[in-house]
Amino acid sequence: MWRHNLETQANISAPSVANGLVYVGGTALYALSVTDGHLVWKSRSAGVNVTTPAIAEGRVFVNSEDPEFGLFAFSASNGTLLWRNQMPDEPEATVTVANGVVYDVANTGELMMFDSETGAFLASVEDPDGKPFRSQFGSQPIVADGIVYVATGDCCSPNRVDAFRLRQ
Repeated sequence: MWRHNLETQANISAPSVANGLVYVGGTALYALSVTDGHLVWKSRSAGVNVTTPAIAEGRVFVNSEDPEFGLFAFSASNGTLLWRNQMPDEPEATVTVANGVVYDVANTGELMMFDSETGAFLASVEDPDGKPFRSQFGSQPIVADGIVYVATGDCCSPNRVDAFRLRQ
């Protein structure tokens, strides 16, 4: 159907699709038309090695190396940077957005939660064993029925799944 060559030499994220656009990260965050692949907008605000975009509430959320580590929110329609938060360490995975909360896992061993509209820090949960919530492949937090699930493990930490009930 179509092909769009990206101007990037960084790792390319998996694409996400919503509202007639394909979002993909690299050295920038790109939004392409699903119909013909033309570039709708591009934002270099997110730095390099942009993770797979999470799309919710008219926003696109990504982790990136900036060269500092950061969590970013953009307008899904035009790419305007809405907010940015510096992360304490390398973000490990694609973020998850549910019920107005962005869930992010940092290499420090924290599951961090932010308000999706403002970017305000809400809370964090540390692993009770002091082991990082990390995976060789970067486990994305998953939210279902008021519970957050995080799969962890790599060569330096145990392989397991942690589940946390959200406060109502």
